[in-house]
Amino acid sequence: MMKKLILVIALFVSCVTTNSQTVTTEQINRAFNMTLSSDARTVQEGINLLLRYAKGGETTCMWNLARFFYEKGEYKDAAYWYKIFYETSNDLQFKGFACIELGKIYSGDAYLQYCDEYGVLTGEVRDAHGTITANRMIEVNLEEALMWYNRAQTLGRDVGSEIAHVEDEIKKGEKKKLEKLKI
Repeated sequence: MMKKLILVIALFVSCVTTNSQTVTTEQINRAFNMTLSSDARTVQEGINLLLRYAKGGETTCMWNLARFFYEKGEYKDAAYWYKIFYETSNDLQFKGFACIELGKIYSGDAYLQYCDEYGVLTGEVRDAHGTITANRMIEVNLEEALMWYNRAQTLGRDVGSEIAHVEDEIKKGEKKKLEKLKI
């Protein structure tokens, strides 16, 4: 019993110590550079480091994770980390960029051409990383995309054309829904 108690205390102390340590720029750069490796094991180690630092509140790592997952076509993970970054960061410029990326993700920018008017995939969708499966993509939600683009605009980003495009897609979708109801 005493051994278990000591183990639990040691684990707690190590977790608190790990999370309270300051992460240096060199550590972040090293972790990020590991994600660029051609070796899958090194990439995974880099991701694990970035995840640990990001969970400790390091916004640079949150941003790097969001970018990494977006570039890999892992849109759910990218959206998660962009949102966490948006909620935590004080950098208004990058918060604006995060809003733009979230707008792209929720508008289905990468795969909208393969969806029907309701945002449902009509066949196999492929990108540079293979088949886009349900666990990689976010359900198209044009209202949410519009919300993120509007936030980007309030943060000083020029997204007028993106907002107009999404509003047009919303109108088209509503028109098609009405046409189907008339039949």
